[in-house]
Amino acid sequence: MGIDHSETYTPRQPAGGLLQDPVAALRRIEKLETERRRVRRSRDRCREGSDYARELDQQLVELEERIEHWGKLLARAEAEGFKVWTPADFAKGDFVRYRGTWYEVLRVNAKSLTIPHAPAVGRDVVLGGDGGRLGGGTWTAPYSDGVTGRMGPEEMHAYLAARDGGENRE
Repeated sequence: MGIDHSETYTPRQPAGGLLQDPVAALRRIEKLETERRRVRRSRDRCREGSDYARELDQQLVELEERIEHWGKLLARAEAEGFKVWTPADFAKGDFVRYRGTWYEVLRVNAKSLTIPHAPAVGRDVVLGGDGGRLGGGTWTAPYSDGVTGRMGPEEMHAYLAARDGGENRE
């Protein structure tokens, strides 16, 4: 039990020194925060002053350092234009660009958006919550993996009108 030290503290970087993949940094931070919660729960249950308590305290220090490191890299990427999406950016009825396709947001969750389920759709397709679902199912789109844009309903209507040459084919 403990931290997997095989992971590096330093991400791969291109020649310019910029973080290559901020999405990977987001996922790494989420993973480290999950590990920190697990270690804190274990620490709260163990006997004060024991060897195991000291080991867990050391793990917490290391986890805090790693989370701080990745947070700094992510903050630098944000300063250079990367957008970190959060629940505050979306409302039910908005549209989210998720892995190249626009979907209507059916529900806003703490870590993801609920969108219509539609396997194997092409790029730049727009799926609304009413007719886009195959079998009425839904899917979740994690903020940290694949969300690359947002449009309000009015913006989407204008986008569709311009794209379709005046015809709205939702």
